[in-house]
Amino acid sequence: MWKSVVKSFADRTFKMSVLNIRRSKGVITENRSCYKCSGTNDEILVEKLGSITTIGINQPHKRNCINQATAAKLSQAILEFEEDDSAVVGVLHGIGGNFCAGYDLEELSGFGTDMKLDNKAGHGPMGPTRRMIKKPMVAAISGYAVAGGMELALMCDLRVMEETAVMGVFCRRFGLGQAINLATSLVKFPQGCMQADRVSAYNSAFSASSFEDALEFEKDNATPIVLQESVTGAKKFMSGVGRHGKFYNLTDTKEIQPVRSKI
Repeated sequence: MWKSVVKSFADRTFKMSVLNIRRSKGVITENRSCYKCSGTNDEILVEKLGSITTIGINQPHKRNCINQATAAKLSQAILEFEEDDSAVVGVLHGIGGNFCAGYDLEELSGFGTDMKLDNKAGHGPMGPTRRMIKKPMVAAISGYAVAGGMELALMCDLRVMEETAVMGVFCRRFGLGQAINLATSLVKFPQGCMQADRVSAYNSAFSASSFEDALEFEKDNATPIVLQESVTGAKKFMSGVGRHGKFYNLTDTKEIQPVRSKI
């Protein structure tokens, strides 16, 4: 389905008449030239289908959660897509039935509050979501697109979703900051990340001189909150609190030791 939508989007926007998309089989071809750009064991899989580049998050055993290594590879894949003169449209998707379930809380729960975040320009915990991408991106969403996964979806210019796909900001229960306010459950969320988002929203609307300035302010303002709340929240999640979208016991402040298990 999403490949047909990508074709329509590309035709209307870029008049790519050379593409031949056989909708009945869901196959994209251009003179039968399709080749893989990465190995099947990589965390990020890149395919080139004519002038369309598909970028797949390949962590299906964790619902395609993003860790530090995967974030770096995702940023690199999108940078190479931007620099490829033959690539016109990019498609971001998840391997194995889920788009992305956010940041890898198993990795995060092993960090200390003195951890060093990768704050280089344009790069964040989810990869390339802190910069402007030069070419249009389509998010092909199936399964879960939650927390940082929703952030990746919002980064794209167009979102194509399966009817059974799930989107949400589940991470707010554990202090992982994003600029979305779920007012109906405010009292259940860690307040530091909520307040940081509020300040960032005001700054971007009234004070920031550019998109880059707004991102830089949010990064600097939110980093202490990430260090204070997110690691503790990740440990709670790994112990079983809040799984499957549940809200009970989230306000328990007792120290919880993480239990390693599949997400």
